[in-house]
Amino acid sequence: MKSIDITNIWEDDDLMMLLFRASNGESSCRLEFYQDDGTLLEFARQLMSFPKSIEHVVQYETGNWERSGHYLLLEVSCVAPSGISAMRVVAKNFYEVPNAFEAQFYIKSEPASFNAFGKALANWKPKVDKKLAWQFY
Repeated sequence: MKSIDITNIWEDDDLMMLLFRASNGESSCRLEFYQDDGTLLEFARQLMSFPKSIEHVVQYETGNWERSGHYLLLEVSCVAPSGISAMRVVAKNFYEVPNAFEAQFYIKSEPASFNAFGKALANWKPKVDKKLAWQFY
């Protein structure tokens, strides 16, 4: 099952701790990270208008690959001239071995599915509805 789940597991006035899970049916990852409300909203808005051209790339990035508590990259692009698209998921935590991980995989779908995910993400109110669960078609 190709899916993304985002759950608000802690919050204060302007910051949330999110539990992010993604799967393409074969590979998956789970990552906890802190985020403000606005950053995900901008990513959602960009997804709703994807793709503007065959070269259009929409990207969400949080953390730092080299030195951070976490790193997450979600990058949506067209992978074929027909418009077939994929979300590249890159995730890394900085825990000690044996709990450390790095993951990279792709969730392939149609642009309309990424548009709909963007709309769901834009409409999500994480301080009211704690979880957003999405399945790509």
